[in-house]
Amino acid sequence: MESDKRRTKTKRGRHPSLANTLHLGIFGLFLLFLLSVWLAMPLLEGIVTKAQETRDTHLPAITRGQHNAQRAEQLYSYINTLFWVEDDFVARQARLQAQVLVHSFAFEAEPEISNQANSVLDHVLSLATTRREQRQIILRLGDIAIQQIRLSEALEETLNANTSLVSLSHQLMRLAAGTRHASIHSSDWGALIRVAQAIQRALVNTETSAPTPSIQTRLDAIRTLLSAQLESLNRMIILEKQAEDFRQASLAAQQALTGMLNSDAAYRTQQLAERMESDALQVKNYTLALLALFVVLGSLLLFCFNRLVLRPILVATHALERVGQGDVPPPFKHPVLFSELNAICGSVKRYGDMTLKLQRANEELQQLSQLDGLTGLGNRRRFDTALNAEWDRACRHGHSLCLIIFDIDHFKQINDRHGHLFGDDCLRAFAHLLERSTQRAGEVAARYGGEEFILILPEINLPAAKQIAERIRQAVHDLHLETDGGEPVKMTISGGLIHTANARLCPTATLLREVDNALYQAKREGRDRIVTVSNGPGITLCTGVDD
Repeated sequence: MESDKRRTKTKRGRHPSLANTLHLGIFGLFLLFLLSVWLAMPLLEGIVTKAQETRDTHLPAITRGQHNAQRAEQLYSYINTLFWVEDDFVARQARLQAQVLVHSFAFEAEPEISNQANSVLDHVLSLATTRREQRQIILRLGDIAIQQIRLSEALEETLNANTSLVSLSHQLMRLAAGTRHASIHSSDWGALIRVAQAIQRALVNTETSAPTPSIQTRLDAIRTLLSAQLESLNRMIILEKQAEDFRQASLAAQQALTGMLNSDAAYRTQQLAERMESDALQVKNYTLALLALFVVLGSLLLFCFNRLVLRPILVATHALERVGQGDVPPPFKHPVLFSELNAICGSVKRYGDMTLKLQRANEELQQLSQLDGLTGLGNRRRFDTALNAEWDRACRHGHSLCLIIFDIDHFKQINDRHGHLFGDDCLRAFAHLLERSTQRAGEVAARYGGEEFILILPEINLPAAKQIAERIRQAVHDLHLETDGGEPVKMTISGGLIHTANARLCPTATLLREVDNALYQAKREGRDRIVTVSNGPGITLCTGVDD
């Protein structure tokens, strides 16, 4: 007992416990989780700090920069309004709004931005002054045009047939019409100057050809108005070029201001994006590292579980299934690491060996339960089982079936005269003879009871069955039996034979009854003979067939 205990302890010591291993694995995973949290906390705290700094500092600065950039963009619309609008009130409103907008940069922006805003304002004021002077010139040209129209109408009333003066009057009317409703942007100032110069040259040619003093006076007035008109038109050309220059300078200054504001906001945004990108990259790398670590550990744990836990369990389960099917369980080829699984595999192996031994013992017991202990032939149970099986097979396939029953004549007298031991020798000798006569598959020789023996002969015709029965009877005559005193003993047998070509017509009970009747008929007829019955064509059973 003590040696067994030591051996058990030694075996257990060689295999670690599965429960302890699982506990250690869970504890290791917990430590790994705590380590991950410990490494992640500083990074997460840094991200929170940067997020707060972004919320309190960077986002308000970016918002203010975006607001200033939007105001700078509004200057663009005010500059274009001053350049394109011709209404004095609208132009004045645009100038005032631009001044208010520019002055606001002095309180909110940095000095460089404030100086650039003042530069924009200087160009805007110059543009507004130029446009105001142009609008005044247009008003003056309108007054000159009205006077020219009146002079032309009066001149035409006094002209009779002076074709050159009439043509001059018409040209003057067209010039007056072009300058009366002139527009800063839609009027072609160069074309108007060319028309006015053409009229002026025509007037020079008519200085000496005036028919009357009144016409001459009107022509002088026209010359005076035309000179003032040419001066205004030339001034308009100069102012238009100046306005375009001021507009371009204002837009350039406005673009520079917008660029400064956008660059500042962009710089702050870039700084914020870089900080966020750096934090996100750290989180990404940390997450990927943790995922890779967990994937490696998970794969390793899965491999170990499959190799060290699942495979022994599957092998044990397969061994149990083999045992349940009556097969020999396969040996455990792979070593088992854990003591619990090793104990299970050992129990399964011992159970399989024990089950195999029990199966073999049951088979031996089952064989012994169907054998006659004296003769070694099948007993009554073996005979009943074989008869039912062969009768079912004969019905299923349409085979013939034959039963032959034998009884040793005057066997009681042999026992009484020579003793039961010699009688047992006679039974064994006859059984050996029957065993040699049943060699085909399905043929069965059994001890039916006492000194009666019976044969089952499937798939045999009637003449062959008779021949076998007669050969057995004759072989009994040829047996040489001697007692212990050397006295020879002759032994004879009587037999009954039944043969059916259609087993469906003869149930097993009918076959047994008829073969037994045939045996007793052989005894009544003097023994040492075989009586045959059959339900073949032309032959009727000796006692009929059960309904």
